Amino acid sequence: MQTFLYQWNSERKASANAVSDKINKIKAVVDTAAMNEHELGSWLRSNGVLAEDLEEWRNTLESALDNKSAANRAHQAELDKERKARIRIEGELARKEKALAEAAALLVLQKKVREIWGEEGDV
Repeated sequence: MQTFLYQWNSERKASANAVSDKINKIKAVVDTAAMNEHELGSWLRSNGVLAEDLEEWRNTLESALDNKSAANRAHQAELDKERKARIRIEGELARKEKALAEAAALLVLQKKVREIWGEEGDV
């Protein structure tokens, strides 16, 4: 039982560290975005980060954001397509409902005519 708990706790910490590491990388990219060279160099030294690593994190973040926006555009195009199809189908439904209402009205009128003048065979 103790081994299980130890393993579970280790996995939990590793997972938390991975998330924390990603958040810290994003925070580092955001924090250093507006810094000049002198400030950036000072920040890199104080945080023990290599400039190449920071640039890699920045590129990864930009790439992820670009991919997300491309996915959003594709999703938006799909939504537009679905919206147009829905509008077309709703138009067809409205047209068919009108035709059905007209047919029902004609049947009611035909019934009333028969009631008033009787069946054609009665004349």
